[in-house]
Formats: sequence, C-alpha cells, structure tokens
Amino acid sequence: MGRRLVQRGTPPQRILASPAARTLQTARLLAGELGLDERLIQPQEGLYLASARRILDITRTIGAEARHLMIVGHNPGISEFACQLSSERGIEDLPTCAVCTLHFELRSWSELEWGSGVQVELDHP
Repeated sequence: MGRRLVQRGTPPQRILASPAARTLQTARLLAGELGLDERLIQPQEGLYLASARRILDITRTIGAEARHLMIVGHNPGISEFACQLSSERGIEDLPTCAVCTLHFELRSWSELEWGSGVQVELDHP
C-alpha cells in the first residue's frame, strides 16, 4: 500500500496513529515506503478504538499545520469517519490496511466538517 501511495505523489506531512503496536507498525511501514522520517508519526492515545466523532475532534485539533495528513486507526471508527467525511459516496467497511484518500477545501483542519471530502479514492490490498 505504501508503494501505491508513492505513485500518487502526495505524501503526508504528519501521520496521526493509534498507539496500538500493530497500528504503529503499519504507520512505520507506510512512512518507510514513502521515504518519510518516522518522527512525522504522532501516536495519539485518543485514536485507540476511537469513534468517528472522536477522530474528527482529534483531526481538528492536531492536524493544524499539515497540508497532507494521514490517520492510521481502527475499525469501526475509522470506516465511519471516512464515510461521514465523504460527500461523494458511501464508504463501507475499510478492510485491514485500506487507504481512503479525501481532498478538502480548508484553511485549517479546525474547519473540517462531515460531508466535506471530495475526490474519494479507495484502495486496499
């Protein structure tokens, strides 16, 4: 999945990840494939088994200056988060290591609202 993300050409400037061991391992593998410094990964306690609403709150608060943000989390919250952000189509359950890419017209992540994501791309192994 990391190699596929490289082909898209928009690497994240910050990676928010649940502190769970497997989630952090996934974030590190993705960062490595993308040629990113692991210091861009920020473990966030609040992402562990978080609801969609909690992920929205964390993104609004911590995403701040990153133009391209990646969130590595857990189902069902991460799937619900992606579904509620998408304005174009419903997103069902994201399988393990799926990547959902959404684009937003925002000045700051603090402006993030449900239904504001466009140009949805879904990919999974």
